Amino acid sequence: MSTDMRDDLTRYLRAAEALTKTADEVEELGRSEAVETYRSQLDLLGRRLQTNPRAFREIFITDGMGAVAAEFRQPELSADFTGTLWAKLLAGNDASLVLMRFIWNLPLGAKRKFIRALDAHLSQRYPVFAGLSQGWPANSSIPPYIRQPEERSEDF
Repeated sequence: MSTDMRDDLTRYLRAAEALTKTADEVEELGRSEAVETYRSQLDLLGRRLQTNPRAFREIFITDGMGAVAAEFRQPELSADFTGTLWAKLLAGNDASLVLMRFIWNLPLGAKRKFIRALDAHLSQRYPVFAGLSQGWPANSSIPPYIRQPEERSEDF
């Protein structure tokens, strides 16, 4: 048997012995009161989540909005974040409403940051965003479409 093979065999036997010792330690710790309490709490949490997922809604929203707020504290919004945020806004669910309210309540400087991110990262996909951030909000507007009076006369 070559020395390389002997070394590999020795390393294998040592690793197998360490694995066995670790498995025994994990099994022993698994019987401890602390681990049993942890497992029962985790099981209870899992059952509650399955029976009433809405009860945990606030927890998930709070954590998620904390992450969004942290991203808005950065100098600029990243392309990944902007794309993900936009996708969430388009989802049309409870989370998108929370995000819309968050953006609506941002101070003007943070709203400008959001508009710059839309311009920088989504204007390829949505051409209406191209150049929107320049002079926003004062110098940017999308004029209303107003039909001729003759066309509108039959609306009512």
